[in-house]
Amino acid sequence: ECSPDDSELSGFSDTDCGGGKRLMEGLWIAWTFMADPGTHASVAGPVNRLLGSVITMGGILFMASILGVTVDMVREKMDSLRQGKSKIVEHNHTLILGWTEKTMHIIKE
Repeated sequence: ECSPDDSELSGFSDTDCGGGKRLMEGLWIAWTFMADPGTHASVAGPVNRLLGSVITMGGILFMASILGVTVDMVREKMDSLRQGKSKIVEHNHTLILGWTEKTMHIIKE
């Protein structure tokens, strides 16, 4: 099994794990750097720290862009609902105009 030991938390070691396993471990470590910016805090060595910082900054930009797209999608949906552009159910529904305290009692009857 290929995983960094306690002294190699960065995952940038030269341990030969086999091509596929080493690649997968590298991708996993890069993902953790992107998803959790504090992950690279224990990385040793200036080159590894620089690489970890670059990956982390890329991750911050990636997550910010995903958040931006999500917010825009929700905002567009809310705007379309606000403007009345949504489909309306035209059958088997009841429309109540003039909601008051007594409305729930009337509905229960």
